[in-house]
Amino acid sequence: MSDWEALGRKLLAFAFVIVLTIFWGVPVAAIGSFSNVSYLAKKYTWLAWLDRLSETQLGLLTGLVPALLLSLLQSLVPRFYRYIARQSGAVTLSHVELRTQTYFFVFSLIQVFLVTTFSSGLTAVIGQIALEPSSAPTLLAENLPKASNFYISYFVLYGIAISAVQVFNPLGLFWNEILPRIWPYSTPRESFIKYVALDTPGYGSECAKWTNLAVIAISYSCIAPLVLGFATVGFVFIYLAMRYNFFYVFSTEIDTKGAFYAQALQQLTVGIYIAELCLIGLFSTRVTGDVSANGPLILMVVLFSLTIVYQYLMRETLTPLTELLPRNLLAETEADYESRLSSDSASSSNSPDGSNKKDRKNRNKNRPDDEASSQYPRTQPLLAPDHAARSGRAQHRAGSMHHPARINDLYGHEKYKKVKDNFQRWFAPHSQSPAALASTLHPSLREPVPPYPEAIAKLAFVNPVVTREPPTLWIVRDEMRISEREIGEARREVDGLDVRDDGAWLDEKNVVQWEKERLREMPLWHGRVVY
Repeated sequence: MSDWEALGRKLLAFAFVIVLTIFWGVPVAAIGSFSNVSYLAKKYTWLAWLDRLSETQLGLLTGLVPALLLSLLQSLVPRFYRYIARQSGAVTLSHVELRTQTYFFVFSLIQVFLVTTFSSGLTAVIGQIALEPSSAPTLLAENLPKASNFYISYFVLYGIAISAVQVFNPLGLFWNEILPRIWPYSTPRESFIKYVALDTPGYGSECAKWTNLAVIAISYSCIAPLVLGFATVGFVFIYLAMRYNFFYVFSTEIDTKGAFYAQALQQLTVGIYIAELCLIGLFSTRVTGDVSANGPLILMVVLFSLTIVYQYLMRETLTPLTELLPRNLLAETEADYESRLSSDSASSSNSPDGSNKKDRKNRNKNRPDDEASSQYPRTQPLLAPDHAARSGRAQHRAGSMHHPARINDLYGHEKYKKVKDNFQRWFAPHSQSPAALASTLHPSLREPVPPYPEAIAKLAFVNPVVTREPPTLWIVRDEMRISEREIGEARREVDGLDVRDDGAWLDEKNVVQWEKERLREMPLWHGRVVY
């Protein structure tokens, strides 16, 4: 795929997302019409048969059916946007989720926030803005405060309801506990994989959903500050529920190295823009009757311009860290590694009698094999806070001519002041060097990551289709020993085929069972390497 084709796909996909998001109200309105079937039956003669339904059937049609259809329709949005992200030229799962985060955030912002805010309907508002763009702040000023009471209850109810659903996990309960009792698994492999696999959340849609809630809270922070308190309560419940799920329920299959967080930070500025536009609209409506509103109006215009500049600088700062490997870190690692090698060679040349060999052997006793770890540059151990800060400044002054880049360059500080007390440590963290900040972490986070074994390191970037061993066929053992005959015939027909019936059997109801207590001894168990 050429660069022009990738750019064209990306632009077409985003344009399609915008059009789809704006006109998403058409199917939603069609589903909502089910709640007023009596009017439709009288309005259109071909729907007159709806009046002949019983009260029970009519109640289900007007109450339950619209809710189920709307829930099903909303659940298809993230899946559809992921498909668009794949077609737009995203080459990895991480890029697909990042683009899904952008698309779903646009959808949530328009359909969840703006459509609810503008009581006259989004299409009419867009028409007014298209005819007179300068009316956008006034429309925001007129419609945004009206919905503040709705969002006060929305944050609390949404936070409590979503957190309860996340902890209770009804879908997981249905798929893993209820459905297998109704429709048992047909093979041991299917049962085993379902038992050991954890749910993987859609990070793109999840991050966009919570970012949109934060944008709503920021938008009301100036004109209805009470919303912030209720938003805090809602976010606390959501945080506790999601924290529990990420620790014990979810499995992480996609690692973007913080790109979701960086993109969400940039999307939060949309809330600042909406709040500033609303204040500009409020002040502009008072300019003609009150001269004192001129000063705040000019101030808000200046702040709006500064927000644009701030977002541009933030984007320019975060883009190299999320899309490229920081060369400063690589240069410092290589420089430290070369200096350590030169110091080791110098120390060995200064001890011809071999007196230091025993000390070096004792120091390296617990290190991994040199042959397995030689391809990984060893990490310099972290020092105590004060000593690390002094050592970092001394090395920076003494070795600035030799080292092309330092890790401190990423933070834009030329010097770091010594931390004098805990107050400065908490309220002025920028005054510490990265080494001093790292030394305050938990010991498990300060230790260097141990190198991978040589066999795993060599195959880390090889396609699993090439490196993966042939799959094991796992069948159930039966009392008539048919499984033993099948295993013998399969091994005679296919040389080297691994067929087993260990630990699986059929119970009295002919339901597949296997020994869950001996999970790691089952034929399909494979240790997972966390890269």
